Formats: sequence, structure tokens, C-alpha cells
Amino acid sequence: MADMRIYRVFGGIAMLLAIAIAVTVVIDLEPKKKMILFRVQFLLVFCLVLGAISRYVWINLTVLLPNRHSNSRVLVFTHWILYVVLATFLGLAFFSFVIGRMLISVEPYFINMLAFTCLGLLILIFFNLLVLSVVFGLLRMCSFRIPNPDKWKTIIATTFSLLLCIQGLTTAYKGPKIRRVTVPLSKLPASFDGTTVVQLSDIHLGPLVGLDTLERVVKMVSAMKPDIIVITGDLVDSTVANLKKVVFPLKKLRSKYGSYFVTGNHEYYTGDTDAWLEELKQLGIQPLHNSHVVISNKASPGDKLYLAGVDDPDADRMRYQNHGMKLSQALNGRSSRFLTVLLAHQPKAAQQALDQYQDIDLILSGHTHGGQFFPMNILIYFFNPFFAGLYKYKESYVYVTSGTCFAAVPLRIGSVGEITVLSLTNPKL
Repeated sequence: MADMRIYRVFGGIAMLLAIAIAVTVVIDLEPKKKMILFRVQFLLVFCLVLGAISRYVWINLTVLLPNRHSNSRVLVFTHWILYVVLATFLGLAFFSFVIGRMLISVEPYFINMLAFTCLGLLILIFFNLLVLSVVFGLLRMCSFRIPNPDKWKTIIATTFSLLLCIQGLTTAYKGPKIRRVTVPLSKLPASFDGTTVVQLSDIHLGPLVGLDTLERVVKMVSAMKPDIIVITGDLVDSTVANLKKVVFPLKKLRSKYGSYFVTGNHEYYTGDTDAWLEELKQLGIQPLHNSHVVISNKASPGDKLYLAGVDDPDADRMRYQNHGMKLSQALNGRSSRFLTVLLAHQPKAAQQALDQYQDIDLILSGHTHGGQFFPMNILIYFFNPFFAGLYKYKESYVYVTSGTCFAAVPLRIGSVGEITVLSLTNPKL
């Protein structure tokens, strides 16, 4: 009963926070002030959810602690050591986002990586405990008796979660792989046949990804000598002031027709989007802020293609001043005779664009991270019209990258970071 009362309190607070967030969306405030409000509210929601999860995990994990009232000094000592370890683990997970916001440097601090790893492990343990609770409940219904079921449930869930966490950390810190994709486009001019587009997305420079990682990515891209480089959002997780030195390697990006960028939802979460667009211009990367460019081949002046980009739709939801997904502004003034490639961070934005404009030939998106890690990939799969890879939608193509790095937790379970090399070909040639 006491637990039920606590969770009812959690539910009541959650409703009040939902109302507060809705009011913040509606009221007219400067972007930076609005972002401060959003961050505070997000932090409160995060703490509320994490508090409920932490309590559930704590109750289950303490089953494994030796009896502190034992006559054995060794068992009592072991109890308190494990108690401190468990409390530290849950504390780091609980305060991970606070730590990440406060500690941002050229390279990630160890405490950041440790705290966010604890967060990932907490989510894994919580999910596995829930699944095993259902499994053990079904076994009990089938009259299959297991001695000390709570203890065995916790042992299995914790062991499996630790193994998954180790595998996820290893995969995440191996860095992105190069993924090559061929896209057949019937309107592609002959002189552009075989054009290579390198797509970067979801790098998330900030608390967990720093200068060394970006330098490695830039070297990998430069070695490919691509024709076009595109960055489809979520490049950063903090302000220009915090990350100016970190993004400098982007100045070394080289391609035949230039480098281009569109905003993701995380650029708006920084509250510093306009400053980022200016900073990227200084680094030689052209933002496509609800706009398009014409890419022409000097060898065949009559051949061209359009590269367009739209702001992330979260800018509309946040009412971010002078930003928002404006498809007509980005796409008007084109001729449907020529190929159009659109950059749109979220797969939902890609679907919306194709429902409104049937003459878009290819859309490049990110956002999903390919699910990034189990069990989040289950939710991400069902909440997005396109998950990862190449899709044909109506008469157009959509490519959703799994992302270059990672966000929130340094884990990759069931997904791999990628640098995508898209080869554009005309099947009629």
C-alpha cells in the first residue's frame, strides 16, 4: 500500500509537469528563456521517472545483499560495501543529466561517461526485471515452482544486463562503420551518375562525444573524397561557447560540391541555434535553413540537381523564433524535371514532405539512431514511419541513417554507428 501511495504521488506530479510543459509551449518567450524553462521541466520529468525506476530496481537488488544483522563480520562488511556500490550506481544514474549539463569540455569527463553508463545499465536492469517478472508469473500460473524466485529473477536480470552493457559500450566506442548504399534515381543526369554523398548525422558533440571522436570521423570522410557532404542534424548538445573548439575539425571537411547542414531537434534544445548556424558558416558548412541550392556540373552546364533542407519540426512545437519546418519555402522555385534531394532530420518530417510533394526523389534523415540500444529500439521502431536503412515510399526513396555516434547513454545494442556513403545512380543509363 505504501508503494501504491508513492506511485500515486509520482502520477500527480507528472500531470502537473505535463500542464506546465504545455503552457511553456504556448507562451511567447525568447528562445533562450524558453529553453531554460524546458530544461528545468525536462529535468523534473526525468527525475520523476528515474525516481520511480530507481525505487523499483533498488527494492529488487537489495534482495541480493547479505543480512546486515548476521553474526559474521565478513557478511556485514560485504553488505555495507554492496550497499554503498548500489547507492552510488543509482545516484550516478539519477544525476547523470545534471552532471552532463554541468561538465562539458573539449573531451568528455570520465564522470560523464560513468554516470551515463550507469543510466544505461539502470534501464537495462529495469526492463529485464519487468520481463522476468512476467515470465516467472507465467511459470507460477503453470504450477512450475522455483525456489527463491525473487532472488533468481534479480540474479538473472542483473547478469544479463551487465553483459549487454559491456557489449553495448564496446560497440559504441569502436566508432562508426562505413556503410555503402546505392540509390537508383531515374532523373539523375548522366554527368552526375555515380555521385557520392556522405551523410553524417546524430554526432551529439557534448557531454559524451568530444574532439578526438570528431577528428576521427572527419579523417574517415576526407579519405573517401566525396562529391557532397551532408550533416542531417543533432550535431551538438550544447552551446557554441561550450563547443567552439570541439567543432573546429569540421573546417577540414572537403568535397567537390560542398558541405551542407540541417538542424535536428537537439540544436533547438541548446537554445543557441542561430549562433550555431553562423558558426557552421565560418567552418565552411552551408546551413540549409528552409532553403535549397542548385548543384551544377561544370563539365555539363545543363545538368543540375537540387539539394534542399528543412528545419526540424520540433522548432514548430517549441515555437522557436524564425525557425520551423517550412517545406514550401525550401522547395519552391524548382523545376520538377530535375532531381531533388531533401535533408530532413526526422523520419516523420520525411513522410510529411513526401505526402505534400511527390516530386522529391530522395530524402536523407537520421534521428532514430537505429534504435541505438535495446530495449529503446522497440519504442523507436513503432514511433517512426521509417526506422533505419533505405525505403521506397510511393515513387521516392528515403534513407534513414543509424547515426554517427550516440546520445544519452554510451551504448549501442542491436545497432551500429555509421558514416553513410550513398552512391547515386541512374538505372536507365
